[in-house]
Amino acid sequence: MNLLKHLLFVVQQRRAGNRVSFSAYIKGHDGIQLGHGCKIQADASVDATRSPGVRFGDKVEINRYAYVQGGNGGVRIADRVRVNNFAIINGSGGVDIGEDTLIGPGVQIISYQHRYARGATIQSQPVIAAPIRIGRDVWLGANAVIMAGVSIGDGAVVAAGAVVREDVPEFTGGCRRAGHGAQGADMKLWFSLLWFALLARLRGNSTVSLGAHIKHPRNVRLGRGCKIRTGCVIDAPDDLACVILGDGVDLNRGVYLGAFGRLEIGDRTSINRNAAIDARGKVTIGKDVLIGPRAHVIAYRHVFTSREQPINTQGMVSGNVTIEDDVWIGAGAIVLEGIVIGRGSVIGAGAVVTASCAPYSILAGVPARVIGSRGGDSAAPPVAP
Repeated sequence: MNLLKHLLFVVQQRRAGNRVSFSAYIKGHDGIQLGHGCKIQADASVDATRSPGVRFGDKVEINRYAYVQGGNGGVRIADRVRVNNFAIINGSGGVDIGEDTLIGPGVQIISYQHRYARGATIQSQPVIAAPIRIGRDVWLGANAVIMAGVSIGDGAVVAAGAVVREDVPEFTGGCRRAGHGAQGADMKLWFSLLWFALLARLRGNSTVSLGAHIKHPRNVRLGRGCKIRTGCVIDAPDDLACVILGDGVDLNRGVYLGAFGRLEIGDRTSINRNAAIDARGKVTIGKDVLIGPRAHVIAYRHVFTSREQPINTQGMVSGNVTIEDDVWIGAGAIVLEGIVIGRGSVIGAGAVVTASCAPYSILAGVPARVIGSRGGDSAAPPVAP
């Protein structure tokens, strides 16, 4: 019965001009209102089981593995908002998001918080819900966290990895503050994946799960003994794009590799669950690299110099990223465009890397700074000027 209801919902939405994947996870179909031209991709989740549900404007895009939960306050998303991979929006206290807003990969918008007084377990204490308002034309960088009760003004920019606990004025951030026929296509993709997996097994003894999503497999090259697990997405959409995996590369569940240029990953590199690499510039990852869960390598940034234009119309600037051999990137860390991470370096969990580092460096923090080196003493604290 639930499957039939989901199929009917998908068909009705396509007739209404929306694209909801058959593989999207939808709960509370009656509580979801979509505008026109919306897209909910495969493996995205929308939960509207609790009133007042979820309401989307026109041309809202919900990317793979994103999760939108209506909660008791509801979620209202205005026109042309894009919600990227692995983002979470929780509407327990109510969430309102203005038009033309960009929500980066791994962003968490959580409109409640736990009480943690002594004398009782945290689980047993009631949560505190408070509404979140995000204005129009806002950019939330990858892995940013927006806490309950926060209001973010129009045109603001929130940096990657930031934790926002207080209100953000409008146009805050960088130079802005300074004023300046699908079902048939799905079957075709499945048979293409089946052929790709078979060839990978025969040619190089590699294992490709039939639960992975390999788009444009002609632009993907595998070494020997690779593992691509269920839920992985590899997308190299045009002839200038190329994904090259060396021998023994291991992609865990939910890993996303998007190449709009050249993405090369060296031998024996392991990428953990729900990590994402967006190679709009050239990304080169060396041998024996460890990339932790929910880490992001982002080889581009949005332009946001003009207040008059929405950010999503100002274009992007791409830059190359090089991660040399024997690097460990901790869980939730973010590596931005134009960066070279030296051989043998360690990037702490949750760090945001905005500058290159020498070999064998240890970095932590937001933005990341060198706190020591492998085999050496910890870095001395900075001297006040």
